[in-house]
Amino acid sequence: MGESFYRITILFSICFGGIQKISAQWNHAQIYENIDKSIGSINRLLGSDCKMEYKEELIITFYDNGVPYRVDRVFIDALDRNNVHYVAEEKSVAVHCIEFKGLEGGWKKRYGKGCIGRELSREKKKATYSRIAFPVKDEETAKNLQMELENLIMFGNELTFK
Repeated sequence: MGESFYRITILFSICFGGIQKISAQWNHAQIYENIDKSIGSINRLLGSDCKMEYKEELIITFYDNGVPYRVDRVFIDALDRNNVHYVAEEKSVAVHCIEFKGLEGGWKKRYGKGCIGRELSREKKKATYSRIAFPVKDEETAKNLQMELENLIMFGNELTFK
């Protein structure tokens, strides 16, 4: 009985471990799909003045008459889902970085105080910021953009913390 129980235990462990691995891969695939859908919705809301893409980090390119003038880079998990809001004076939706105290690695090591690395192509300058603002045409667009950005951050955090 001891040997057959041992074999059954090993077989069960192999099968169950394989199922867990497949399940984890499916979850990650689903999260990436959700991130892609959110980015597609965000790009539709932003129009031709701004384009967002995801390649391990968010890359947001801003355009002036079709010419890129600014590129922002940020890790999704560095953005604060609870600090996304409409700024009426600017006609923009602002997203702030999470405030971590004592963080030494990750985006803090890469960017410094802020979580957003910004390159201005006309001035050939690089700087770090703790907020990114997306221009919007009206409050309805702002409301929808805010919701999509919050969802994107939530999906990014699911990916990071799984």
